[in-house]
Amino acid sequence: MSSKKYASCLLAVGALLSAAGLNAKETSSVSKVGLVNFTTCLKESDFGKKEQENFNQLKIKMETAVRDIEDQMTDTMKKLQDADYLDGLNPKAEADLKEKFQSLNDEMGKYQSQYYQVLQQANMQMIQAISTEINDASAKVASKENIQLIINKDAAFYSVDSLDITKNVITEMNKEFAALQKKESEK
Repeated sequence: MSSKKYASCLLAVGALLSAAGLNAKETSSVSKVGLVNFTTCLKESDFGKKEQENFNQLKIKMETAVRDIEDQMTDTMKKLQDADYLDGLNPKAEADLKEKFQSLNDEMGKYQSQYYQVLQQANMQMIQAISTEINDASAKVASKENIQLIINKDAAFYSVDSLDITKNVITEMNKEFAALQKKESEK
């Protein structure tokens, strides 16, 4: 387990114990806790599916650009390796072909670097957006069901299934997504 994950688990457990202790002192009742599976929310909610679709479209667009340069490099490399083709070229044309290959190689390096940066940035934005949606939906579920603490299921070492409120959170997320889609279609 990474130290970040371990630290977040300790914080979550500490918060859980604090909330339980405060509630026990104040009302002499047991705190109600809920767990949400982040990954399930991402994969099964309409908002998460839309975010994943946007991410995949960006990925395909970037892959297409890289593939285009790869194809050009492959074509140029075949010409450089074809002795008959090279014999038909004058020295300047051969030098231009080698320069083109080097230029494509440099461009490929730039594209690959940009590709990873853009995808990493897009992934971070997607995670941030889905986290915000999960937080908002969790707050609504907590209010409706009088839950005092909701944590990410990944932060728990063990939990009983009855604490999992992921489906309720997804339902809230889908309601909010549908309302947003309706508002956007009315524009």
